Amino acid sequence: MWISKAGAYAIRVAIYLAAEAVPGPVSVRQIAAALDLPYSFLNKICQQLARGGILTAARGSRGGVCLARPRPEVTLLDIVQVIEGRPQSAQCLLGLDGCGRSPACAVHQPWQAIQRQFIELLEMTDLELLSRKVRQEGLRLGNETSPRSREGKGGQPTGRQRNRNGRGESRGRRSRVSEGGADGR
Repeated sequence: MWISKAGAYAIRVAIYLAAEAVPGPVSVRQIAAALDLPYSFLNKICQQLARGGILTAARGSRGGVCLARPRPEVTLLDIVQVIEGRPQSAQCLLGLDGCGRSPACAVHQPWQAIQRQFIELLEMTDLELLSRKVRQEGLRLGNETSPRSREGKGGQPTGRQRNRNGRGESRGRRSRVSEGGADGR
């Protein structure tokens, strides 16, 4: 079992909310900006987390999301299960069909042990521990430390930027669609 991008984003959101310790809801747009994540994708993830009992959601101008349970009661496994479902054995490390049946592949037993340890680690790690580390050790949750870190000399953007739709685009380049149609004419 490995964690998808959605699972990783869900973990980042939960740790962010736990570390911020804001008394009320935080807007998903604010979280997306703080963590440099695409808003629409993050919004769907937050909806899943709310349905799964990790977050509570409030609508309206002062709406947003917050943790539904105290930090020590939410483990990484809880979060991952809401997004990914129950942990299952991952595919055979050697790519063989039917691994696990007799006879198993040459690395089946050690691979299963690694997967069990991974699940145990997720189960033992709670938001209290992680939020404390973020606050005390200054660990990061986003790719950028601040919006200004994306700027070069004179405040000009550098490198890969997000356009209005949240898609990455290199500075100065346009997609074929934006140049006049899907076929580039």
